[in-house]
Amino acid sequence: MKTQASTSPGDLYYPPNPARVLATDSDDAERLLRIFRVLPQLVKAGAPLADVNRMAREVMKSVWEVPRRPGPMIGQYPAGVPWSPRARLRYQTRGPRGITNALRLEHVIPISETTQTLMQHAPQWGTAEAIDVLREHSIAAVITKQDDRRLNRLRDDKDHPWSRYQHKFDLTTFIPLSDELEDADQA
Repeated sequence: MKTQASTSPGDLYYPPNPARVLATDSDDAERLLRIFRVLPQLVKAGAPLADVNRMAREVMKSVWEVPRRPGPMIGQYPAGVPWSPRARLRYQTRGPRGITNALRLEHVIPISETTQTLMQHAPQWGTAEAIDVLREHSIAAVITKQDDRRLNRLRDDKDHPWSRYQHKFDLTTFIPLSDELEDADQA
């Protein structure tokens, strides 16, 4: 099933692929909560904040993000998330080997915001609240390094996860690569 691009902000939110809502969601969210309850204690004990933040990102990726990435995978990039026109062109012209180190799997809501939210609220949250945030923040897009530089110059609008993108890109052109792969298979 193809994802329809639209200029309506509500339509630009790509909810979790139903196939990627896993039976382990509750267990995984509870595991993350237990970890995120401990991380601030490491900082209080003298661990460098940068190291704790790096650990938080890696735990998020391995426990929550990687198992839920919508495939198929093109190297390390999920074809089931929106790809910028430049990222799709890079793949189309250079193939899977030509995208290595040329693209970014961008967290539309920065992962640092997600990890900070979890660290701040983990002591009082239950599994349901964690799952809500994890799903809401699990929005990704594949972009080029050039796209990434353009985005990093913009401030975030906290009311809409795609706001940085709307300022620099025509979002109707961000479509999952898997849609184009399906079209090519049917041709």
